[in-house]
Amino acid sequence: MTEESEEAALRRARQASDLMEDETLQRAFGAIESHYIEAWRSSSPTQSELRDQAYMQLFALQQLRRQLQTFLETGKILSAAQDQNQTS
Repeated sequence: MTEESEEAALRRARQASDLMEDETLQRAFGAIESHYIEAWRSSSPTQSELRDQAYMQLFALQQLRRQLQTFLETGKILSAAQDQNQTS
């Protein structure tokens, strides 16, 4: 990884951390998740399209959370490697 791309990855990690710690964003995620779980639970047996949509929305939310976590973990690894290189 080039120094520039490492800096970009570290910047993304800091931004991801800020987003994951943002109370308003976490409340929004929770509200969205609750909405689609309730839509799934209250659907009738004939509403398969509604359940599919709810599933896809929940899946997308989960993917967003995973991607933010990946950015954060990548930043931690790069930061640790930089610390290791500075002490060597």
